[in-house]
Amino acid sequence: MVIYPKYSFWWVTLKGVGWLYMIPMIFGTAVLIAALTFSLSAFRLETQGRDAPGVVTSLDEDTHRCGKKGRSTCTNHWVSYRFTTASEEVRLDREAVSLDLFQRLRVGASLTVRYVPGQPDINEIEPGEMRSESWTMVLIASGIWGGLAVFGSRHLRDCRRGLWLRDAGTLRRTLVTEVKDAKIKINGFPLYRIVWAGPPGEGWAHWKSNLPEVGNEVFVYDHPGGQWASVWEGDVGSRNNQRPGRHEI
Repeated sequence: MVIYPKYSFWWVTLKGVGWLYMIPMIFGTAVLIAALTFSLSAFRLETQGRDAPGVVTSLDEDTHRCGKKGRSTCTNHWVSYRFTTASEEVRLDREAVSLDLFQRLRVGASLTVRYVPGQPDINEIEPGEMRSESWTMVLIASGIWGGLAVFGSRHLRDCRRGLWLRDAGTLRRTLVTEVKDAKIKINGFPLYRIVWAGPPGEGWAHWKSNLPEVGNEVFVYDHPGGQWASVWEGDVGSRNNQRPGRHEI
């Protein structure tokens, strides 16, 4: 017999595939912070920047696959340049620019470099380009984070409901009628869910080895008014922290 402990909220949130929601959320937050930091640098460059004389040291291009499924080819136009700050510090840098500016430049040509005093590594040779890129980054990062937040909030909602059902729902004994593919793969290995008998319901995604087999007895928690889907005891834990989970392993 399996004996399920009384899981905490965070354990329920992370068990199973919950961590699959948390990791993208953390990644999305990191991307958003990076985008906002870049945007702040662009703002400082625009409001506090100084102009310095510079010279083009080299021009080059590179291509890469882009577009839907990488079916197109895109070209980056790079300008390497040298400039001298107000404190007589010589700096070398490289920047991707528009095709129009790239075609107008020549090696050895003079150009104006705008930089942030005290942080000359924040600079640009195409006015307004950094600001434009910063807005694009913020919009993309916000979209990614927003999408992840929606999916993550749904998972958190299911966890809260599951814990409420465990503590206040109706305990019911039933049988596993199916172990179905959850349509989720981790490193190529599929996850599965159990389905139980009437009223029918299904559990959260798990490795198949962690699930009871078809025909085994399990306990689920039902909503007294039938408003929410039932949850399996194996997903949210035992109400009394002692009773067996009632399936053989």
